[in-house]
Amino acid sequence: MGLAHFQDTTAGLRVTVAIQGLEPGIYFLRADEFFYGPREGDTCSDSRKIKEIGGQPVVWLLGPLKADRDGVARLDRLYAGIGHDGHPYSAPAQAVYSRKGRFVSVKMKEFRLAGRKLTLHKWNADQKSSPSNTISCAILHFDRTFGEATFKSLPGQDIEGTAYFEQGEDNRAMLELELSRLKAGKYRLVVHEFSDCDNVTGAGVGEPYQPENSQLISEPNYSWPLKQGDLGTFSVGEEGTLKQKKIFQHPLTSGSPHIIRGRAIVVERLADAPHGEATRVGCGIVTGF
Repeated sequence: MGLAHFQDTTAGLRVTVAIQGLEPGIYFLRADEFFYGPREGDTCSDSRKIKEIGGQPVVWLLGPLKADRDGVARLDRLYAGIGHDGHPYSAPAQAVYSRKGRFVSVKMKEFRLAGRKLTLHKWNADQKSSPSNTISCAILHFDRTFGEATFKSLPGQDIEGTAYFEQGEDNRAMLELELSRLKAGKYRLVVHEFSDCDNVTGAGVGEPYQPENSQLISEPNYSWPLKQGDLGTFSVGEEGTLKQKKIFQHPLTSGSPHIIRGRAIVVERLADAPHGEATRVGCGIVTGF
């Protein structure tokens, strides 16, 4: 399970990746040479190749990604001079893994990245530049300007509701939150690095998301405003419902239109005692952006 984000900056294309559940080793990502024209929500099994739109067919290998004993691999790399202002990306027409352990770019071609398949492979030195069997696959979707999450109850809890995000042109972010079927008390929303809501008590959602700690900052000019992924604390009365709008004076996307897409938001009920442990009651995955 993991996330990959691609962001145009004035310096070039910034690629940030975080993947968990891997065996120790070296991996790479492969952007397919064909355009699929996906609809929102399409998966790799839904996609069909269509005639190339703009640019030239080209395979682009991204990496390397190294997974250690914890099974997590991360990449944060700026491809200088690539993309920006809506132009096609200028990418390697071929990439190989050299004996020195580096990817080498050979001959540049232009192509558009959105609408292509992105597949994960483990590097096999015997295969040279050919990919091994696909471990995972996703479709690179187009940018959107809003995001939303639908919450479901965790085992033994009872909660329902939604969170809606909208990013303004001034880079301020708005959160509209609606929750119901709650017990009276204080609640907190926390963004986590990964998105397995079926395994919240284990490693499924990972740690609270804070790019400064996980080395996943995608735009240094924007500081991540939320410490340990904290979206805020909210009070719920005896009616058990919560409807509130909140404005953040910073972008929730840390400069990228995708940075919280695909991550989990966990709803926690705070303990009455000052130092008591919070109880996780609900979880939702951010779609959109």
